Amino acid sequence: MTEPTPATGPVITGWRRAPRWVLGALVGSLAINLLVLGLAFGAMWHVRSGQAMGGGNLLGNLIAFSQTLPTDRRSELATLIVDPRQQPELRAQRQEVRLARREVMRLFKADPFDVAAFRAAEARAAEIEGRIRNAAAGMAATLAEKLTAAERAKFLKWRDLRRGHLRPDPDDERSGKGRPPKTP
Repeated sequence: MTEPTPATGPVITGWRRAPRWVLGALVGSLAINLLVLGLAFGAMWHVRSGQAMGGGNLLGNLIAFSQTLPTDRRSELATLIVDPRQQPELRAQRQEVRLARREVMRLFKADPFDVAAFRAAEARAAEIEGRIRNAAAGMAATLAEKLTAAERAKFLKWRDLRRGHLRPDPDDERSGKGRPPKTP
């Protein structure tokens, strides 16, 4: 099979090329692997953005929606919007949450495992997170209160379109279809 040559070393003769179906199988396998990776990363992105647990952040959506309103209305609502990242007390609470979560993880990996301390740390972290959520809910309620009924209805449609789908509305005369009517 191989014949040694002085200058180049052994020469391989009788090398056969792989059948064409092997190349097709490799390309197909690569495509399936990329599809699975895409689905996994998409699911992680979906969960991380909060959409899998209820559609995301109401306050953030209201703020983004307010940018679609006419300029005079937008400037009127802008006076109500306070950037949460600029609030020092919220920054301190977020730091508290990070520290509480670190404590939870420290207790989680401790040996021996102290159930009472773990539960207490979890409750503390949840309580701090609840305060942050309540502050955001208060701002969302203030903003929603200033929207007209038509703007609130427009917001709901805007949010559903932004999420990529419309859910059926039981109060809608097209109940059960869940999609906007086709325009000619």
